[in-house]
Amino acid sequence: MRHILIPTDFSLAAQNAYQYSMRLTRQMPARLSLLHVLPERPVVRNYEQWPTADPLQTEKVEEAMKRFDQFRNPFGSLEVKEEVLIETGQPAHEILHSAVEESVDLIVMGRDSSPKPDDAFFGNVLSTVMYDAKCPVLIVPEKYPYRPIQHVMYATTFRARDLTALDKVSEEAFKMGAKVSCVHIERNSLEWREVLPNTQAAASNGATQAAQQPVTYVSFDKDHLGDGLNEFIREHRVDLVVMVTQPRNLFDQLLRPSMTGQIAASLQVPMMVYHKAS
Repeated sequence: MRHILIPTDFSLAAQNAYQYSMRLTRQMPARLSLLHVLPERPVVRNYEQWPTADPLQTEKVEEAMKRFDQFRNPFGSLEVKEEVLIETGQPAHEILHSAVEESVDLIVMGRDSSPKPDDAFFGNVLSTVMYDAKCPVLIVPEKYPYRPIQHVMYATTFRARDLTALDKVSEEAFKMGAKVSCVHIERNSLEWREVLPNTQAAASNGATQAAQQPVTYVSFDKDHLGDGLNEFIREHRVDLVVMVTQPRNLFDQLLRPSMTGQIAASLQVPMMVYHKAS
């Protein structure tokens, strides 16, 4: 990771995501970009370079900068290279656009402590970014206090596409000195226990040299996926959950609940979402 983007609406959830990112740079050195989106016509890309604008828009930019100062002040003691970006438009679109324009490696977003999947922010902005970003998205619960990442749980179906992401996850975990557990949960996991040896062999053969480290493969029965994941998290002190998701079409977005979104809303630890193509 070299560049982290942190979208913020100055909420407590966003502030905790910022604090988490600051601490995370101790394990993964990176520079930070904080992004705030104003709802009017674009005026400024970088606040230090904005052109002459109408008084009302300038006032809103200056107010945003004051809030940025208050937002960042509690964590100013850590020496991390960071910049502030101000965009205008639709939040999800501007977050995705900025991630591409700024060559971002990771987007970190906060999640409200009492999430509702149909909330305006969680249901629209976070969900859109989670599915459409070209880079991984890390979702941090509002009340989760940062602790060094020592145990990563990769929630998997053991399909072929998961092995590619497992390679990436293992490589990043290797850099942080963290162990990885691949976990599969369903109502009847007997058939998966039978294919585990082949899955382990395939993962080992396809892994990069950097990812050659012990990986634990676990499959167990649970009626509800979210309950099973939370149970494993509690019993094995997991610090980060990783999942792979795929882009959904408009029909899926409107009529079918997002399994990844539902899981993200139920977890009490940070969750990193890899896009299938990321």
